[in-house]
Amino acid sequence: MEPIYIANHILRIEGEHQEHPSHIADSLWRIADHANLFSPTPDNLAPSQQQQVREFINEFRTTPQGQTALAQVKPSLTGGYRRW
Repeated sequence: MEPIYIANHILRIEGEHQEHPSHIADSLWRIADHANLFSPTPDNLAPSQQQQVREFINEFRTTPQGQTALAQVKPSLTGGYRRW
């Protein structure tokens, strides 16, 4: 699992995707797929699965790896460009 990839989608959900529920759902799906939260990952996440991904995100934020990744990605998003 690549923490930078997860962090990138978390920050997209909280930022540029706010007005776009379909984009949020896509990022939640990408996080679930990348983190292997469901096997196999369904084509679309049910509301209960989306909640599980949100719980994963909350846990990810508390890990040193997650905190480091979020700190690395945030400047690239606020600067108007992405490095990942």
